[in-house]
Amino acid sequence: MKTYKLEDGTEVYVLRSTYTSNGSLAVMLYDAEDNEPYAVITTNIDDSDNLHNKFFAFVDTNNCPWAKEFLIRNCLGVPMPQKGHSGFCTYPLFLFAIDEIEPLEHYA
Repeated sequence: MKTYKLEDGTEVYVLRSTYTSNGSLAVMLYDAEDNEPYAVITTNIDDSDNLHNKFFAFVDTNNCPWAKEFLIRNCLGVPMPQKGHSGFCTYPLFLFAIDEIEPLEHYA
């Protein structure tokens, strides 16, 4: 499985699943050393206008401010012009390179 290095030196792998409430894309990072969850880098905003297929998700730049640059640097996703809003936060919509991200079901 392909791994990626974060700015803090942590080596992670990237998995995808779906949110149970609406089936939208969920992208998670797992620590490659101990196989424990590291971060969920997407956020589940119920925005049917922008989440019309499994390739799009809002990136959680509130809890993971480094996520946008991580995705772009590793060619895992491309930012789109749309934004999602929840509370006081605004989240960028990303088109994910879904073929580069392993499904969680293979490792559950």
